[in-house]
Amino acid sequence: MTHEADQWDDFEGLASELRQRVGSEFRREAEEVERLVELQRIRARTLSEVATEHMARGDRIAVHVGGHRLTGLVTAAIKDLLQLEEGNRSMDVNLGAGVMLELVERARSGGHDGTSGSRSFRARLAEYEQTGELLTLILSPGGTTLRGRIRVVGADHAVVEDEEDRTFYLALGTIGAVVRSIDPRPAVAPDGP
Repeated sequence: MTHEADQWDDFEGLASELRQRVGSEFRREAEEVERLVELQRIRARTLSEVATEHMARGDRIAVHVGGHRLTGLVTAAIKDLLQLEEGNRSMDVNLGAGVMLELVERARSGGHDGTSGSRSFRARLAEYEQTGELLTLILSPGGTTLRGRIRVVGADHAVVEDEEDRTFYLALGTIGAVVRSIDPRPAVAPDGP
């Protein structure tokens, strides 16, 4: 019986080792599949979807546009429009105008659902046309800033009148961001060292 018991123990040990190997292989395979699925999800998402993720978490981000760095909390992200707020200013960013997003601070809680507000960057410009408020527009590329009022939003351009009553016609794709401020200090600052 002892020989049979020892043999049985050997079989049990071998069976246990095989189960662990197979289990370990399945685990590694599952981890690899999970990694590939996540990689595919990241590859398939748009810049707007990245911005939406930051909004949902309540992250603080910086947007680099035309040599300017705009920082704030993401309050809305839909289609080509990203909205940030920081202090006494709000910023509307055209995600289709050559911008770069930078995660400044990942939130531990909070966030926004982004269900209210404008449905696109062009729609947001049309809202500014209605209010007639004084804005700072940042053009991309180049970073030229124009302080004025949006008088008309056309099919592919906006008519802007500056503080000296000069009229400018801006292609919508060149408007990188619009900054609205109630603070008397300048609304934007160039990138610094």
